[in-house]
Amino acid sequence: MKVSKISKRANRILNFFLFAFLCIGVRVWYLSVVTFDDHYESSRAPQRRTVTERAERGTIRDRFNIPLASNAIQYNASICYADIRQIPSVQWEKGPDGKKKRVLARRNYIEKLSRFLGSALTADPQTIEDTIHGRASLFPHTPFVLKEDISEELYCQLKIREKDWLGLQMEQTSKRVYPLGKVGCDIIGYLGAISQREYVRVAQERKELKIYLEEINEGRATLLPKGFSHPQEVQERLSELEKMAYSINDQVGKSGVEASFDEVLRGVNGKKYLATNKRERTQHELPGGQSAQPGERVILSISAALQEEAEKLLAEYEDLQDERDNMGPTKRRHPRVRGGAIVAMLPKTGEVLALASHPRFDPNDLVPAKSFAKRMEKRSAIIKWLESESHIGEIWDGIAVLEEERFSSSKGTFYTEETPLTWDLFLETILPDNGSLRKAIDRVSDVEIAAHLQTCFEALQKLSKDPSPASLLTSLYAGGEVVLSEGMERWKRELDPFLEPITSTRDQLLFLDLLRLVVYKEAIPSGLLERIGEHTLSDHFLYAQVVSYYRKEVKELARKCFHEGEFQEWRETNFKQFLRQKRQEERKRRRYAKPYLEYLEREEQKMFQTFWAREKKQLLLTFLGGGEATYREEILALRQRCSDPLLNVIQEQLQPMTKEEGLAYLATLRSFADLNRPCLGKYPHVKKIDGVQLEKHLAASFYPYTGYGYGRSQAFRQASPMGSVFKLIPAYAGLKQQFQQGSDDLNPFTVVDDMKWTSTPGSNSQILGQHIDGTRIKRFYKGGRLPRAFPGIGKIDLIGAIERSSNLYFSLLAGDVLNSPSDLLDAASAFGLGKKTGIELPGEYQGNLPSDVLHNKTGLYSFAIGQHSLVATPLQAATALCTIANGGKLLQPQIVKLSIGKKPISKTDPLFSLEKYPYKESLSHLGISFPLFTESLSSEKKGYIHYHAPNVRENIFLPKEIQSVILEGMHQVTNGTKGSARVSRIRHQFQNQDAMRAYRKLHPQMVGKTGTAEILYKQTIDAETHAEMDKHVWFLCISYDDEGQTEPELVIAVYLRFGSAGKQGAPIAARLIEKWREIKSAYE
Repeated sequence: MKVSKISKRANRILNFFLFAFLCIGVRVWYLSVVTFDDHYESSRAPQRRTVTERAERGTIRDRFNIPLASNAIQYNASICYADIRQIPSVQWEKGPDGKKKRVLARRNYIEKLSRFLGSALTADPQTIEDTIHGRASLFPHTPFVLKEDISEELYCQLKIREKDWLGLQMEQTSKRVYPLGKVGCDIIGYLGAISQREYVRVAQERKELKIYLEEINEGRATLLPKGFSHPQEVQERLSELEKMAYSINDQVGKSGVEASFDEVLRGVNGKKYLATNKRERTQHELPGGQSAQPGERVILSISAALQEEAEKLLAEYEDLQDERDNMGPTKRRHPRVRGGAIVAMLPKTGEVLALASHPRFDPNDLVPAKSFAKRMEKRSAIIKWLESESHIGEIWDGIAVLEEERFSSSKGTFYTEETPLTWDLFLETILPDNGSLRKAIDRVSDVEIAAHLQTCFEALQKLSKDPSPASLLTSLYAGGEVVLSEGMERWKRELDPFLEPITSTRDQLLFLDLLRLVVYKEAIPSGLLERIGEHTLSDHFLYAQVVSYYRKEVKELARKCFHEGEFQEWRETNFKQFLRQKRQEERKRRRYAKPYLEYLEREEQKMFQTFWAREKKQLLLTFLGGGEATYREEILALRQRCSDPLLNVIQEQLQPMTKEEGLAYLATLRSFADLNRPCLGKYPHVKKIDGVQLEKHLAASFYPYTGYGYGRSQAFRQASPMGSVFKLIPAYAGLKQQFQQGSDDLNPFTVVDDMKWTSTPGSNSQILGQHIDGTRIKRFYKGGRLPRAFPGIGKIDLIGAIERSSNLYFSLLAGDVLNSPSDLLDAASAFGLGKKTGIELPGEYQGNLPSDVLHNKTGLYSFAIGQHSLVATPLQAATALCTIANGGKLLQPQIVKLSIGKKPISKTDPLFSLEKYPYKESLSHLGISFPLFTESLSSEKKGYIHYHAPNVRENIFLPKEIQSVILEGMHQVTNGTKGSARVSRIRHQFQNQDAMRAYRKLHPQMVGKTGTAEILYKQTIDAETHAEMDKHVWFLCISYDDEGQTEPELVIAVYLRFGSAGKQGAPIAARLIEKWREIKSAYE
């Protein structure tokens, strides 16, 4: 019974399998017999692959078509992995014994190819092999660059070998170049890799526009996206974005015109459809593709020659002002690079002819590189222009130097003045020369004293119950009588000669922090202190720089040796197991597989860091003084190639030391990266991390807190008080009020500006002048303090006040004459101050107008002479002066004149209006004057020009009567007998002689206004000294074609930081006027 049941079950199972195999057999017969021909033809049919053809980026040129940004040919050596995949990964070959064996054909081929390319490109074959397997294989149809920007000779040699090496693909691409280097860098800008934020923004915009159009097509009511007035505009914008086809690897403009006009410059990518076989080899090109549309050529309003001349004058000014400061009785503190700006505009159109700023950067250094080696070449320049902490650290370590770009008029060239950072220069920068803190530091004559003073303070901290260094020093030196234990008294006596003369607790802490910064006491054993204790702090700092410099060289050598030695051994033994473990981790975390090269590089870096942390002191000791260490032969060979005499000095010091003492000595010579201890005190204008100031932040205090401003144009991205050039605005407000009141005499009032001597200068009772009726005007006047005045100016009206730049006159004009302070604010706003000019460059600063002058009388008086909280950019000042010159038109500064491009002829274009079309001459013989073969027009392109017309932002009430009075006052500034910029007042020895000659010749054709903006400036970080009054100087002028001053020719704004007087800018402006006339005559 049981046997029968089992038999039935077995039969059912066997029947089921029999039926399943029968179905499979029928399906196989159907595929292999009935549909065989169809599938065979399908397998042989070509597959379509889409290839993107990159558009050539448009060039940027000046108004005379001189290239400012263009594209140059670049040769790259690349690998196309899709071609290598034609080689089977596994093959069976007969061996010498006649038996077939399994061979990894593709891997063997890649090894041979890597050895060949390693020899040709002078690169590591193993790295090339890893790159092919790990990176080039990810996107097999996209050539992966192994080495970029190779020579043309090498390119040709490898191009010939392409037929011999499958997968090798030599590329002829373009790279962005800036032919004039630094000229106009802030205007042109530079390219960079698209950021994730920009990429997401473009993708989000495309998504929103698509959703809107879908809803419209479905008939649903929906609101137009912001910035659009018609659905057709939305469609056009979406089409434009899709043609641009931004990808995550694209380069986009990051600043300047490159950023503002990126969509115009980048062009439209093309597409090619290629037929491929089953092995993905290209057979031929399919129809339906679209050629790339190059970007538009952008023609700027800038004159490259005038821009370069302006930049030369700014760079030369740095030397001339230094010379003038050195002639003074006292030392003047200022940043190593003062900076400045020059703006030149056409007053009738608002075209900007020059927008110069100092300091400058080289945009060629910021062009992105594809290969790692090329990026490392550019690293030093990039971190310099970005003013990063890494660059400051390299200066501290002696790897880089402080640089100042200057111009030599005698040689006619720019040059770079290089200054290495020394301990004395560091102290000179952050401390006053004759302050008590600097004197105390100078009394610390050697390392032994510095270490001893640190020991004394640490002992006091241990004996004290107060852990705060500031509280401890306050109780010891600023808290009156304090009862101390015998031990504390003894340690305090050691510190007293140094700390007692320092009156500020903060400066006492700074004294101790500076000692801790330069001498690392914790690493100095007593035996070592006897050997190096006599070293001065300057020498100790210099030795630390030398060691830091060569530590970098030794580290790079060790990295190379480690890669070729220990890491290769580890790889041969552990790589398979290591990669298997990583793949298991990916599967466990449900992540996509990463290229194994990423894991390999990360592991190598981790292993090397462990090796370097363990061996760096011994390696460095071997380099400096001999001894045994890993890679000894390689390190000694490096030492023989170095001829620095300071290395011999350090080597002599190491010779009598034991190995332990030598290692300890090297530990005391710290680099910038090692300065990670918190400071004892807290100091202003010193950077911090999470509220904590570290030693490296104190070390970086020699560098300006906000940097020198590379890449932050002084012309439109930074602002300053305007000083006396602003006086033209209250002059306009007063004249306008008089004109609207119907006065016959537009002069608002007359006053006697004559400050009287007093034993208490600056007091509220000091007499600054008097009214016409004899009423004296005191410093404290009608609820506010009047600004500083000058003696002997005398009786003046409005024209005389502009000529002599009277502070008293314009303060009284704002406070006594104008109906309300808001009239002055309205006038300033009408001339474009306090708001952006609208120039088509990113990052413009809008400046600021004061908000408290309605109730702050002192603020109103200061505002009237261009001080208080008023700040403006040189571009805003030039724009305001253009408004005066052209009779009341507030223009938007124009940086782009026109753009030129080509676009495919659309089928919607009128056929009868086409000037060129295929077979035009032949068709004309038949009497046909229009294109007959319209399909061929799809490959034709038509040119177009887009002009940027002048844009009047606002029309200001400025009748001829008011304009003539202002211009007459400005004429007296440059040509009057008492003018603030008359030729006789300018000291010739501190001027460019060509510029001075031009001013003597052209001043009758110029009207101008000088300005001196006072600022509070403090370079040092000590508490003993306070911020001092310094000044930035301005000169604004209008030039005319003739002395009759009928047609305004040029408006120039000169802004010089840390200058002496506004009249310094007059010869500079004259030289630019002369240069512009030379340029016009050359191109007319």
